[in-house]
Amino acid sequence: MEIIEIPERDWLKVGFYWMALGLLATAPGLRATWAGVAARWLFDITVVIHVIEALWSLGAAPRAGADRRTWAMRTLFLGYFATRRLSELAAQASR
Repeated sequence: MEIIEIPERDWLKVGFYWMALGLLATAPGLRATWAGVAARWLFDITVVIHVIEALWSLGAAPRAGADRRTWAMRTLFLGYFATRRLSELAAQASR
């Protein structure tokens, strides 16, 4: 199994994004405000986008010579960061 690294800064960005959304969406004082409603809406949209990206990666992974299931799960959690990396791998494989 080949290990493909995704830079740590990307993991940190994703983690801080989710922490901020979670705080806005669930904090007792903020939950009923417009920021809390917007955070829950953003969370829902982000989940939908990640699922679409994971479905896309099922087709792109074989072109890159990678495992479909591994990349689908990676894309489901990381979203754009994994999609960008998988696109680079597919481009390299096609050369």
